[in-house]
Amino acid sequence: MTYLTTAYYLVGGTLCTLTSFFMFASYLKARRKANLSLAFVFFWIGLHAYAFALPTLLDASNLSLLAFGYIVGIAMVFLTLLSGIEVQVYMARKIVSKLSTTFASIIITILAVTTLGIMSYDFRLPVINSNGIIFWNINPVASWLIGISSLVYGFIWGYVFYRAALLINEPYARVKMMIVSANGFILGTVAILVHTSSNQIQTILGHILFIIAGTLTLSMYLLPKKLFEFKTIENK
Repeated sequence: MTYLTTAYYLVGGTLCTLTSFFMFASYLKARRKANLSLAFVFFWIGLHAYAFALPTLLDASNLSLLAFGYIVGIAMVFLTLLSGIEVQVYMARKIVSKLSTTFASIIITILAVTTLGIMSYDFRLPVINSNGIIFWNINPVASWLIGISSLVYGFIWGYVFYRAALLINEPYARVKMMIVSANGFILGTVAILVHTSSNQIQTILGHILFIIAGTLTLSMYLLPKKLFEFKTIENK
């Protein structure tokens, strides 16, 4: 049986992986380190989705395997947070010091070790309803640590990129920056919805928002630049 949750994560993971490849190509072209960090951010997001989904394809009846895949996926979530620090520092380099960057990395590492430790010590099996929706059923302390840390991080990310977008005059680059900003708010919301979920509607909403975030991000490389160049000419 292929669970509905599996389909959501496979689609979202594929969108994020494609975005990662595009961002890595941008890095090879421009050699901007921020682009490389962004590529890793979406690479880890994609891997986290695959870690949630692939165990159900290997053996959907093995709940222990699904639970182990979830723990691996959460490790990828914290790697995402660590990878994204350098991007935010680059965007807010005038107001962010090296010390605060180090402090943020230490805090995220402590949260990761604590959360993964709790989940490994209090190993719980997921619950799957008749519609194929997976509830991960992890320790409440761990679930809220994941949800709140991701929510706060996502909203900080969204704010930093929003402020950076306001400083950009070129319409095409500004729209791309706004999309990355929106993704911070959306993915932070996804985390709090999915990882603390106790009902089907909350989980499905989180899955849908995850796919929207992936689609928005990939659209940065699919939007025709000529549309924005036309607007620039009109404004003159």
